[in-house]
Amino acid sequence: MKLICIFKNGLIGSGRLLPRDIRNYINSIIPEKEKELKDFFAWHKKGESSPVIYQLPNRKSFAILSYKEDSQAKKMFSELIDLIKENRKLSFKKDNIKLEIENIKINDNFKYTNFEDGFTEKRIHSPLIIASSNQDYAKSRELSANDNIDMKKLKTLAIDAITQSIIKTHRDWFGKEIDESIIDNLMIMFKNDLEYHVIKYKDNEYYPAIRGTIVCNMKLPDYLGYKIGLGYGELTNLKQMQKRGLI
Repeated sequence: MKLICIFKNGLIGSGRLLPRDIRNYINSIIPEKEKELKDFFAWHKKGESSPVIYQLPNRKSFAILSYKEDSQAKKMFSELIDLIKENRKLSFKKDNIKLEIENIKINDNFKYTNFEDGFTEKRIHSPLIIASSNQDYAKSRELSANDNIDMKKLKTLAIDAITQSIIKTHRDWFGKEIDESIIDNLMIMFKNDLEYHVIKYKDNEYYPAIRGTIVCNMKLPDYLGYKIGLGYGELTNLKQMQKRGLI
């Protein structure tokens, strides 16, 4: 499901919102006594995928996603909508941003992929994080030794991160292992625009990531890699970018 909140007056000027800003807003409007609701939307359990994804906001709206389809997820979103209706004003000290939510929409048809066969090409819209452990981060640092990127190793590390993220999120979200034949037949490639980045996740916490275009023989999920709960690793095509006003 996908919860979309549209601002009364869109964001103007040079200021911008990040998924973490939306997560902080949501966390602030949930009463402390509502522990189940707070745990769901401010996920902190290490080793488990967040049940919600805070999409990178645009100037007109923000969205919160979940691929879980159980009764608990539906209940959590229903309760959150009621709280948003009572707390429509957002205020952020950075850039002195003040916004008001005018419309709230829910899309129940927003689904996880079926891994349909057929080559697809998707642009990495937000950095796709390829390592989250100290061990994997050390490996990724070796990729850029002497400022020369080892593209072969980068692709290998990225493909492994993508594959493992698919296996893990499927297990965490749907309570079962993904069909082994999907992983066995999965073929991931990158176009020549593949780039290596190091992103600042928060103070004193950095992760290796990639940008570029992914080509795959199956229809991939919309989010891949690590830390996707805060909107990292989002895949989009040209039509989706135009619809959301991203280009």
